[in-house]
Amino acid sequence: MAEKAKDGGAQVFLNTPVATMHHSTDGVVVETKGGQKISAERVIIAMGSKDRSTIAHNPPLDSEYTAWSSGWPQFISGKFHIVYPEATWRTKTTWCNISLGVCCPTSTQLGAFMDVSEPSGKPGIIMVLSKPEAVNRQTMEDIARFAFDVKEPSIEYHEKVWGHAADNTTVHTPYTHTCVGAPPPGQLSKYGKGWRNAIGRVHWAGSDTADEWMFYINGAIQSGQRAASEVKAALG
Repeated sequence: MAEKAKDGGAQVFLNTPVATMHHSTDGVVVETKGGQKISAERVIIAMGSKDRSTIAHNPPLDSEYTAWSSGWPQFISGKFHIVYPEATWRTKTTWCNISLGVCCPTSTQLGAFMDVSEPSGKPGIIMVLSKPEAVNRQTMEDIARFAFDVKEPSIEYHEKVWGHAADNTTVHTPYTHTCVGAPPPGQLSKYGKGWRNAIGRVHWAGSDTADEWMFYINGAIQSGQRAASEVKAALG
């Protein structure tokens, strides 16, 4: 994605976390943690609602925006993948089709078991969303045997864990506070202005701000299109 953006003439800064955004009537100056300053007419912030709190604003944003961010939960979660040569379970009755949003009938407290294999079924990949303390390779192989009737050994195992513990005693990803979540009751009615309303020259994107398919890639794309349309209209 970064290479395609560069091919289109965009400047791309990777591994460059933002510290502060300085706002004025003339534009926005984005200051990185390394001290670099980048000027822009307008800015789109595409982050999870909780993650917005990692960026300071000068002057500070209205209270609804900080309350919207601080009110979101944070927790540790992960995606766990077990890989087999082929998705043999697709000929049986217990397999899952993630494109249809159907999960296995054997779903437990570990989370939803999903078939995330390529359409060809080669290789076969089973994914679980869960808390990391509940899953390891052996757990995933047990799930494959029990829920998918897989008899052959797995060939690969991958996991990605992210988030902050609620009390911040454990941090897996400093700029990502949680996987997916939902605003607590009353959040939208009290602080709805801070959800995605542009403020000054700052616009908001990210799957949390989607009208449909919030927390999914579909929602992320939709939110990006909306924010880009806002900026285009503002620039004239």
